[in-house]
Amino acid sequence: MIRTLSLAAALLLAVPACAQRHETSERTHIVQENNGHRLEVRMRGDVDFNDDGNWVQRVSPGGSLMVEERSRGTTRRVDFTPGEGGRVDVRYQVDGRARQMDARGREWASVAILQAVRGSGLGARERVAHLRQRGGVPAVLNEVGQMRGDGARRAYYQALLTGQPLSPADMSRVMADVDRRMSSDSERRIVLVHALEHARGEGAMRAILEAAGGMDSDMETRIVLSHALDQGRLPAGAQQAFFHAVDGMGSDMERRIVLTRWLERGGAADAAFFRAVDGIDSDMERRIVLTQALRGGSSEASTVAALHSAARMSSDMEKRIVLSQVPAAQLRNGRVTAAYRAVVDRMRSDHERSIALQRLARGS
Repeated sequence: MIRTLSLAAALLLAVPACAQRHETSERTHIVQENNGHRLEVRMRGDVDFNDDGNWVQRVSPGGSLMVEERSRGTTRRVDFTPGEGGRVDVRYQVDGRARQMDARGREWASVAILQAVRGSGLGARERVAHLRQRGGVPAVLNEVGQMRGDGARRAYYQALLTGQPLSPADMSRVMADVDRRMSSDSERRIVLVHALEHARGEGAMRAILEAAGGMDSDMETRIVLSHALDQGRLPAGAQQAFFHAVDGMGSDMERRIVLTRWLERGGAADAAFFRAVDGIDSDMERRIVLTQALRGGSSEASTVAALHSAARMSSDMEKRIVLSQVPAAQLRNGRVTAAYRAVVDRMRSDHERSIALQRLARGS
């Protein structure tokens, strides 16, 4: 059984139109008009739908649902009210005259209700469970493919992820569907963050991060990647997908936030990390990441890689700040010293060069 407290919200999304909406805690009234088509919905109380989502199965005491459509000179209206013994009384009208709910009337009302369910994701949890029991994950994804809005898709994806655990193959299938169908990055981010909270195993994590890499918004990508890091250390097989998503970020600030979070969560300052750092054009943002990588006793290899990245920066001041963070214990290391001097050699400012060389001479 599918349950909703606001069918009107569904119909609002189901038909793109100019709409007027008035809603209180118990009543909803929507009027939509589009190219001569007018749809009006009045809702009071609670409404339950059948498993197929195309008919009203119960109306709460004192509640009601009215759907009226005016199109091509014809007005159709159906009213659902509570009857005796828990049944639902249905009244059908065409052009203001009562009619028996014949096959044509039933078809019209069923289509309108199903559009509402598919247009908003109403009763997603119950409907997803029913579809999955009947045809597995493919049946759910087939239903998602018939929806027009990412809000409805998001509700179904979330219900699918919250239900019985998905196999690695099914998780990959669902994430590929998310990547293919969802155009709204904010809705996709909600799904992916939800998926991360239910992910089990390396394959699931990799599939989620691959879907994150398909987003255009750097902010939404950063939110997903940061949430992934907050779940714990990424499995080795998921790290490639993580850095692929980072490489797709155009915002230096968002990339810096993700990379510093990577370090804060114990991520390695390795080759993949520094490739991502080198994608930062802003000297300031790059310096923030590099100085954090150098703090806390970086390895020789990490220090040398950080210095190679600093050498490609334009600002002498930012280069000098990075050099100031090289661990003192490594200033007598041949490889580190050579990389340090290579950064100094690229400085044009005598002032900044002097400060950097003084520190190297002191060895502290």
